[in-house]
Amino acid sequence: MKLPKLRGLWKKVRSTLAGYRPYRYFFICLLLPIAILATFSAVYYCNYTLRTRADLQSEAQHRLSSASTFLDNTVKKIQVNSRLLINTESFYNLFYNMASKDDAPTVYDATKALVNYNATLDLVDSSFVYLRGQKTVLSGEGLTNADNFFTQSCIFSDYSAHYWATYEGASYSFAINTPTTIEHKPSTSASSITWHRVIPVLTDALTESKSQNLFVVCLNQDMVEKTLQSYRKSEDEVLVVADKKGTIIASTDTDKATAFLGNQTVQHRFLDAGSTGCLELSLQGKRYVVNSGASNFSYAHYRFLSFTPKTSFYSTMQSMNLFFITIILLTAAIFGALFYVFHSYILRPMKTLIGSIAHKGKEAGTGDANIVDFLADRVGDMQKDISTFVPILSEQHLVNLMTNPDAAARELPYGDNSVDSLPHAHFCVAVLQTQFSNAFRSAFTDEDRHKILKFLLQALKVQLSKGYVCHVINLQKNQIGIILNIADQFQAEQLVPELATVFGFFQYDSALISFSAGISRSCVELSRLHEAYQEARAALNTVPDGSPPERCVQIYSGSGDRVYFSFTTAQDNQLYYAVLQGHCAEAHAVLDTILKQNAARSLPHSESVKLWQYLFACILRAVKTGSLPLPWSKDFPDLSGEFDFADSGTTAQFLHELIDRTAQKADAHRQFSIDEVTDFIDTHYQDDLYLEAVAEKFGVTDKYLSRAFKESVHINFHDYLNRARMDAAKKLLVTTRKSVTEVGQAVGFNTHSTFFRVFKALEGVSPTDYRRLNRP
Repeated sequence: MKLPKLRGLWKKVRSTLAGYRPYRYFFICLLLPIAILATFSAVYYCNYTLRTRADLQSEAQHRLSSASTFLDNTVKKIQVNSRLLINTESFYNLFYNMASKDDAPTVYDATKALVNYNATLDLVDSSFVYLRGQKTVLSGEGLTNADNFFTQSCIFSDYSAHYWATYEGASYSFAINTPTTIEHKPSTSASSITWHRVIPVLTDALTESKSQNLFVVCLNQDMVEKTLQSYRKSEDEVLVVADKKGTIIASTDTDKATAFLGNQTVQHRFLDAGSTGCLELSLQGKRYVVNSGASNFSYAHYRFLSFTPKTSFYSTMQSMNLFFITIILLTAAIFGALFYVFHSYILRPMKTLIGSIAHKGKEAGTGDANIVDFLADRVGDMQKDISTFVPILSEQHLVNLMTNPDAAARELPYGDNSVDSLPHAHFCVAVLQTQFSNAFRSAFTDEDRHKILKFLLQALKVQLSKGYVCHVINLQKNQIGIILNIADQFQAEQLVPELATVFGFFQYDSALISFSAGISRSCVELSRLHEAYQEARAALNTVPDGSPPERCVQIYSGSGDRVYFSFTTAQDNQLYYAVLQGHCAEAHAVLDTILKQNAARSLPHSESVKLWQYLFACILRAVKTGSLPLPWSKDFPDLSGEFDFADSGTTAQFLHELIDRTAQKADAHRQFSIDEVTDFIDTHYQDDLYLEAVAEKFGVTDKYLSRAFKESVHINFHDYLNRARMDAAKKLLVTTRKSVTEVGQAVGFNTHSTFFRVFKALEGVSPTDYRRLNRP
């Protein structure tokens, strides 16, 4: 009797489920993720310890590599700034012993330049120049007798005056000495004596042994150790920078670091052998995890170590059970919420909609209209949600908005609502121009110029980001664009001291580097960035030559009714490269487009003259870059000086003929082989190669090289470089016993994480797995 009842009950359940088929499939979809989650949790539990240990060790070594990079970059900044300082007019004669110490103006200018130098880097405590021939010392207090300086003003606890007088080191290099203490003892009163913990950085010949004088920069050891604090993951972690003898250069806890470095295992494995990796040791009656990362420091073989208590290092593993319980409960809550939403807002409206369609021509009720409105609203909400993921503020997007007036209508499909998440509604544009003089180019290399530009970009980002939401973009070779998201009460004058502060970093000799900047008014919409960019360029053109930093920044103050010519950066690049590469038809087409679009603006004659001058300068810039002969002759003279008296037709004919006489010779005159570039990469892949430096080596622009590379080799420059490095890395992994980190450094990668990521992306497996699978 019971069996028939059970059969009947089962048929009833099946009938009910058949009537609600969407629910049945939903329950299956609900249970399947839960089953997957349970399986995943079991597998994850088994592998959690091993995987977490490896991740924590890798992260610790990465932080040590970052600390090494910080110290390396600090010394590199000192090197660049010192080279700028020594080659200034005020410093040159003193440093090379060609001026008398009684030359008061020279000593005053040199002292002032040295004081400005000390302010360029927060980590610099003090600096001085030891003039061996005169037995004098130049410091921030002026020129002093060497004996008086080392006995009354600056006494080194670990280095005597005799040490500096007899010092001999490698030419054209920096040496980082072991830390010491400086006693500053002014002659006024003994009560004002102060002590400074410093790390001396010393060079004995900045310019290839032309001078026997010394330039000593003392890094503030307290500031260095304070910066090291930012690389710690926990409060009880100790970071140490030491040489292979165990001498501590800097640490976050000197007492503990001294005790730790006295351990024989630490000395043998990490100090003497210089190994990298992770090791657990008992130190001072407590278990510690010792990590040593790969050092990027290029000036000396220092060791970067971290000591972390084991309980603190693996603290994340102690909360494993809580983590799993939280994930399971959260997943259950999410699926419960999904079930409620699915039932209330999808299945029920869908059922009503299906019922409405089943009316077969009958008049629909009010409920049906509500369902249609509901679906329409949901589609609209989804569209708004999707708009928030559009990369509105990417650098390429901002460049297009500034330089192309039609970019806003084409690239803002959802209007300016897509930037509602920004803190302010207004925007401001500043354009900064950097000028490197011939004196700079004769004294320094293009690599030095690249370093200065990179430092300038970083300095602007750091200085401006303190008060504004900003984007700093490298627009052209020596031109930088700054876009600020500002409040409506913003005054452009507020930005002038910020820019002047950054300019002041480089004011050792204005004859080497000069700066100018223009600032626009504020605009309310992103689509008006082009107008703000034009205003900033107009203000930039009004900067007087040879002005001090605070006067090198001009604010746009022109009338809003004035009509400016339209000549975007994109059009400038198109015309420049068309002439440079000998594409006559393309150059003529770009020129006609520019002239026609400005003819429609009804420009005043003065503005038309400026446009013609810009076009003329763009074409001649391509001629100079391509090393082409100037086309001037008796039947074709240079008419650029007569633009003020010419009409548009005469000027257009002159510019078109100038293109014909230059672009036709450009392609044949230009000597450039992509095979030479690939051969150079194949033999120098281990160096710090980048597109701009390689382009300048072969006498072409970076954009031209990128385009030619893709047309000839069919992949871009960076992909080819990475492939060359991977081929060398695979060979080293199979044929040598070097560690993965050492292999990455040998083929040109600065960090282990970058090498690991690129290798896995190109080869499909990690470097360790590749070695295991391919080693005989």
